[in-house]
Amino acid sequence: MARRWVFKRHKDQPMLWTWCLLGSDGCIEHQAGDFEHYGVALQDAIRIGFRPTEDDWIVENAHEVTHHEHGHKPLVVLKQDPTTIPPGTVFATDPGNGGSEQYSSPSTGQTGPEGQ
Repeated sequence: MARRWVFKRHKDQPMLWTWCLLGSDGCIEHQAGDFEHYGVALQDAIRIGFRPTEDDWIVENAHEVTHHEHGHKPLVVLKQDPTTIPPGTVFATDPGNGGSEQYSSPSTGQTGPEGQ
């Protein structure tokens, strides 16, 4: 496993974000305190050496984990069974791809609303 940055929203205080840098062995190399906004946490990590266009990184919140691996499109993993997500839920996607490649149905292989 390559070195990876992890940005995580607190479970008990959902408005706070933190980040850490995991080494290739999975151990924490560096960890930051709490930040009121994701953007502030991101800027702090950049100050320490995070390079969003070159590094592998993860963003974790209450409902999903997004994996950003260098050279690949982001991969979103839902933390709950997709059948429990309320109808009409809108997921954030990369504006450049329309989201159809990012979200596909495991049972049918069909893509999101554009492919149905």
